[in-house]
Amino acid sequence: MSHTAERVKAAALFVLIGAGAHTDWLAGVLQRDDHGYVMTGRHVNLGIGGEPEWDLDRRPYQFETSLPGVFAVGDVRHQAPRGVTAAVYEGTTAVWSAREYLAEV
Repeated sequence: MSHTAERVKAAALFVLIGAGAHTDWLAGVLQRDDHGYVMTGRHVNLGIGGEPEWDLDRRPYQFETSLPGVFAVGDVRHQAPRGVTAAVYEGTTAVWSAREYLAEV
């Protein structure tokens, strides 16, 4: 790997820190896709074979993982839009889903 430095004029900068999900530590805890991204909402496997299987009578909230009451937002989610703005929106929306979850327990 070659390391070089260069100065360029720029009006803006977008920084992407890492391109992989880095969720190996969640194996067997939350459902993930083949690339390690966490399944949430409508993507959670409600049938057999999930890790773990969803066992509630309701469907998962928008950012809820396969573990009821656990939410995921941002780049770690399966099919999530990438970028800071999307992550901020998702985090704000997940707070509302968490409130709904807490109201039912």
